[in-house]
Amino acid sequence: MAFTTLKAAHLNVWAGQVDQPYWQDHLKRANFDRDRWLQRMETGEFLFVPTGGGDPSRPAELYGEAIVTDAFLKRALKETQFEIAHFSDPSDAPQSIAVLLKKRH
Repeated sequence: MAFTTLKAAHLNVWAGQVDQPYWQDHLKRANFDRDRWLQRMETGEFLFVPTGGGDPSRPAELYGEAIVTDAFLKRALKETQFEIAHFSDPSDAPQSIAVLLKKRH
């Protein structure tokens, strides 16, 4: 499985959006606080700002913006069939790249 996710640095983007009309409500509902969320990220938590996708087929509880770190994946995948094959934060891209493989037994 391969996916992209927002980089850890996106916390600063959210911090800059807390007073913008569109983002203000989303970030407030998510209880966004840059310093507290930085701590959460450093302890390997999943960070999610529910935004919704503009129609009922994409509800806010399932659709939004997320930061998934390698620390979160390592913790979350411990009891699964998957392991991290690759995780990178390319400097020339706005997102991190993760590749997971099924563990071989």
